[in-house]
Amino acid sequence: MGCCRSAGRRAVSMFLFEMIIISITAIYVVMFTVNHPDGGHFLLWIVLVATSAWITEETCIRLYVFFSYSQSWHILLSHPPLMVIVVWPALIHCAWDLASQLLGYGPRFVPLAAGGIVLTDAAFIETVSVRSGLWAWQEPGIFNV
Repeated sequence: MGCCRSAGRRAVSMFLFEMIIISITAIYVVMFTVNHPDGGHFLLWIVLVATSAWITEETCIRLYVFFSYSQSWHILLSHPPLMVIVVWPALIHCAWDLASQLLGYGPRFVPLAAGGIVLTDAAFIETVSVRSGLWAWQEPGIFNV
């Protein structure tokens, strides 16, 4: 009985976690779209980055089988969870904005700095997510990710 109750709580907390992800991302996209004069292009950019994220995740899982996602995610798009795909555009956009603010909008090093910010973020997120059981690496490297 305790096992079933614990599994039920994990399912509820995973669902709540997914709803928080979608809510934060939706608020971010709506606020940026409404407050930006070229909101339509931003939405197109979001769709293109999300599509690219899905293709990248799906291809890496199918071709290399180095990692897999937990089956506790509620909506999987073949292998990657929808919530992971939804988060990528906001993460990349925030990193680009931060790099632009740090370096100015003109420098050609903004893409490199944004990539470094995403890499740093991923280094922390990967470790926490693997330990939380959100995904697992079959070929773990540093920090088991």
